[in-house]
Amino acid sequence: MGTGKSTSLRNLPPQETFIISPNAKDFPWEGAMEDYVAGKNFIQTSDFVSVKKYLDQINAKGTHVKYVVIEDITHYMNARMMNNSFIKREDWGKWNEFGADVFSIVIKDFEKFRPDLTIIIIGHTELKDNGQVGMLTAGKLLDNSVKIPSYFTYAFHSRVFKTNNKLEYKFQTHNDGVFLAKTPMGCFADDFVDNDLIQIIDRIKEYRSKKRPVTKVAEPTTAVPAPIPAPDPVTP
Repeated sequence: MGTGKSTSLRNLPPQETFIISPNAKDFPWEGAMEDYVAGKNFIQTSDFVSVKKYLDQINAKGTHVKYVVIEDITHYMNARMMNNSFIKREDWGKWNEFGADVFSIVIKDFEKFRPDLTIIIIGHTELKDNGQVGMLTAGKLLDNSVKIPSYFTYAFHSRVFKTNNKLEYKFQTHNDGVFLAKTPMGCFADDFVDNDLIQIIDRIKEYRSKKRPVTKVAEPTTAVPAPIPAPDPVTP
């Protein structure tokens, strides 16, 4: 928590962005709650399945929307597991239903969405049994069978570094064997870039269209000391 995930949304154009969140908390930058108004370009719902309905509606009718943010998927999973009806069920079938719902929301229909629609999924991470840091999911089904990150080409880990007594908030772009970030070869020259999703998305668009040769998105830090808090993933 507090590693710059939500703050990375700050420069997305509000008139072209729609945020779906399980929380009613303010977004962490100045003026954010004037830019994002409930019912207009921001919706707060803890209903796990309703997320897909909003995505379908935006895809079909919200043609002015270019960026959709699911913020954050981990809390949606938690809300589903903490639901009384889910808790009371004693059959193992509930976990299969849970996995199917997650698959449907974050994976199944993405290829059917408009090509001009960018979907950003924010979530938390955990230290896995194998010593790697990956997406925090609910149960072994999603980790071992669904493997959510495997369906994405771009996955970024938020990192916080302390250099010369100053905190720097970055996104890790490449898999170093511990933090399972990933981007295609040559897309990002640096292992760490500024936590600004509009810059990252613009770079991805340039990379896909071959508009220019690879250049560095952000100047590298003078030193990369040990990270401070636990990282979290962002997958546009």
